[in-house]
Formats: sequence, structure tokens, C-alpha cells
Amino acid sequence: SGVAEKVQCRDVVPGSDGTVSLECHDGIVTASHTCTMRCAGGNATAIAPNRPGNNSLPVQLPSSGLDSGDWMQHQCTEDLGGALGSEAIVCLHGKPHLFGQCVTATQCSARDVFSTEAKVIMIALGGVALLCLCMGLALFATAVFWLQRQSRHVLPAKQLSPVMPIPPDAPPPAPCVRTLVTVDAQTSQRGYVETPVQTLPQVYAELVRGCQLPMDMIFCVESSHSTGERGFRTSVEFMLHIVQALELPPTQLGIIQFNHGLCVPSELTTSRKEVEQSLSGMLFEVGENKLGPALHQARTMFAASESQLMIYNEQPRKKTIIVLVDSEPSDFA
Repeated sequence: SGVAEKVQCRDVVPGSDGTVSLECHDGIVTASHTCTMRCAGGNATAIAPNRPGNNSLPVQLPSSGLDSGDWMQHQCTEDLGGALGSEAIVCLHGKPHLFGQCVTATQCSARDVFSTEAKVIMIALGGVALLCLCMGLALFATAVFWLQRQSRHVLPAKQLSPVMPIPPDAPPPAPCVRTLVTVDAQTSQRGYVETPVQTLPQVYAELVRGCQLPMDMIFCVESSHSTGERGFRTSVEFMLHIVQALELPPTQLGIIQFNHGLCVPSELTTSRKEVEQSLSGMLFEVGENKLGPALHQARTMFAASESQLMIYNEQPRKKTIIVLVDSEPSDFA
């Protein structure tokens, strides 16, 4: 009891290295070991590589062998002439295992190199030909467009001979003489007179303003600190010019003045005088520019006008809002 004895592993398991330690405690023998299986060296050993489709290869291990878990690198050219790459021989549980990959080296022939270069040249030539084709089509389209423009040539105004009006001091025309025309005169060859005519017709047109279409228009003018009194007065003058250019009726005009609050100087009306009086009486008030309530009020005014049209069975009107602001409203998110 209490005595330990060491035994060599090769005496217990042939081909292994290490020791086995035996100890006796209270009549019970316990054993512990450091045995490892070695891969014997020396002669060539046929090893099946760990990859499908390849046969086993004879590999020469070191003369001293390999301990379990050790490995050695093996070049593919040693066993496969002309092969590239390397493989590793690992000793696991007393047996060598082969890991890695060998690739057979192939030489490119001059014919293959020439074929590759020929393909590159052909692709380059094809790209150049395609570019030339596109440029030719563009030139052809430009020529066709130029010929069409030339075919639609219009005689300049300086070369025309317009019919001039008769001046006021010109002598009066000769009086018309009524002549009795007989049947013989009508049927004879001398019953007509050749008169030169103007081959190029002359047309003079004068543009005349047409009638104003029915429309409801509301001005939303800003009265805030950023606009200033000068900008506010400029907006009022602009609205006066618009009012003087429109026809009232059939146009209806309304005015909304807004800042953080709003007021309606003029409801929708067809009276030019009322609108001009409302514009003249507008006063500048400092506030914050909030456009949302003004647009909501304009929609309410348009709805009231629509209801009046339905009562009198009139056609719907186009609706326009002109917003006069100095900067982006503060209530726009």
C-alpha cells in the first residue's frame, strides 16, 4: 500500500509510447497513463487522402515516426509529377491521415493565348463599329431635320407687298358705267379681260381681347413683422392692378388679411368699387404669419358662393387663390 510502479506503454500496447503508473491504496490498485499511439516511420506507407475520387498515395514518413497529433507537410510534386500544392500528413491514433489538395498544372498553348487576344480585339472592333453607327444615325437625323426646315421656308415680311390703304387725299374713283351686256357679248371670245392678280394672299389680323370667363378669386395677403409696412403696401398696389385688369362681373373678388389672426376686408363681390374701397381702407398690422386659417376661410367663402350658384341654377365657376407672402408661413410643418 502506498507504493507506485511505472510500466512502459509499449509493454502493454505494442507500438505506443509513454508510461503507465500503478498505485496501491488500501488494497485497491489504480492506474493512470500517458500512452500515445505513434505512427511508425521508415518504409513508404499507402495513405488514402480525405477527399473523394482519389486513390491512396505512397508517402514516406520520417524514420523516427510521428507522435499522435503531430503532422508534417508533404509537397504534391514528390508523389505526383507536375502537380501543384501541398498536403499535410497527420498522425491520429497511430494511423497517418492525408489532408490537402493537389492540382494538376497545365500549360497554356500559344493557340489559346492567340484566341484570347483575338476575342479582345473583336470586342474592341465591335464597340468602335457600334459607336460609328450611332454617330452616323445622329448625322442622318440632323440632315433630315435641316431639310424639313428648309422645305417649310416662309417668305420674310420684308419681301411681301402688302395692300396699302387709300390715303385720304387721293382723288375719288371714277364712277361706274352701267353697260348692257347682250347674249352675243357673253358668248363671244372677247367677253373677258385679262387682269393681273396677286398670287401671294396677304392676311392682317388684329388681336382683340375676349370676354372674361366667370371666376371666383380670393387674395390672401400677409400682414406680419417679416413683411413690413412697405411690403404690405406693395401687395395692396399689386392687388389694385389686378382688380383694374379684370372684368367685374363676371369675376367675383374677395380679400383676406392674415397674420396670427385674420380679417376679411371684402367678401366675394362683383362690385369693382367695393373692392377698391376695401383695398384703400386696409391697415398694416404686425403679427405672426400663419396661412392655415386664411386658407380655411377662403374655402368657406368658396362654399358660400357655390351655394348661391345652386340657388340661381348657374354654371360652376373656376376658383383661384392668390397668396401674397414674404416668407414661408410658420404653421407649415
